Amino acid sequence: MRSIESSPQVQDLDRRPLVGGDRKISEATFHALDAKLEIYANPDETFAQLGASKLIEILRQNDPELAFKLEDDRHKLDQDPGFFIVKNTGIERVESPVAQLGAITLSCMFGTPTQTTPRSPVIAWPVTYKPKSENVRKTFSETNSEASLHTDSQYLAEPEHYFGLFCIKPDQFGGGASQIVDGNAVIDQLRGTRGETVLCELGKLYPFRLPSVFTKDDGDLDAEVIWAPILSANRVRYRHDTLMSALDLDHVEIPDSQLEAISAFEEVLHEIRVDEYSLEAGDVMFVNNYRMLHGRTAFEDSKRFLYRVRMN
Repeated sequence: MRSIESSPQVQDLDRRPLVGGDRKISEATFHALDAKLEIYANPDETFAQLGASKLIEILRQNDPELAFKLEDDRHKLDQDPGFFIVKNTGIERVESPVAQLGAITLSCMFGTPTQTTPRSPVIAWPVTYKPKSENVRKTFSETNSEASLHTDSQYLAEPEHYFGLFCIKPDQFGGGASQIVDGNAVIDQLRGTRGETVLCELGKLYPFRLPSVFTKDDGDLDAEVIWAPILSANRVRYRHDTLMSALDLDHVEIPDSQLEAISAFEEVLHEIRVDEYSLEAGDVMFVNNYRMLHGRTAFEDSKRFLYRVRMN
């Protein structure tokens, strides 16, 4: 089986105006969520007991205008542009448990939040550099290096449809910028430059291996691999390192034609225009995970901190 080298990220990044506007969460909403935390102890238990509908009700009662704006934002995920950014939510100003529950509550407006792994009940997952992580195959949220363009949860049988990134503290040196590419544009460029054959190859089954932190034993004792197409009806599923990690296993192999299709996909990701956004404290990026690929530039500030919430 031939090896494949990962292509570097495109260097000529286009910066377009942010999509969306201010969506500030009121003190009344934060106080209401804090009151629930006094009853249920932590954000995940609160969500488990109340459910999405009750959290949405809290938001509508205390922030009717905000709830209306978020409902109106939904079409930006399901239609064009496939993602949007809102500014100045104020979520960075409150204590961690309230911020987590606030992130979960806003996410409920777009779908049902999910726990990060079968082992972990955490819904608002902390995205922060973990220098002491002992995981063999670190996931992007554990590192401060560049995160190549990918879709979330590609190693699950059924990835979540949407996700939100809630910026609590950006990199003070300007790193860690979010990158995003429309999967439809990738498909169009593949079709135009490589032809329909490569699209057919990308519709075949490929192996994706779970990062160590998400495995059943929180390590590499058991290799967990899911087989799925990179391209299927109205969906893109991709992450180069989990693909390559699976292909490193002795019992996992795919034909050369599929390896060549991965190379073609990587080449297009190298060629295509990438939009880049530096999220500020309180900003949130919501993304259609079936359509968009996203990544991140490297960063230096070990205190950079975001929450990620995935939704079905």
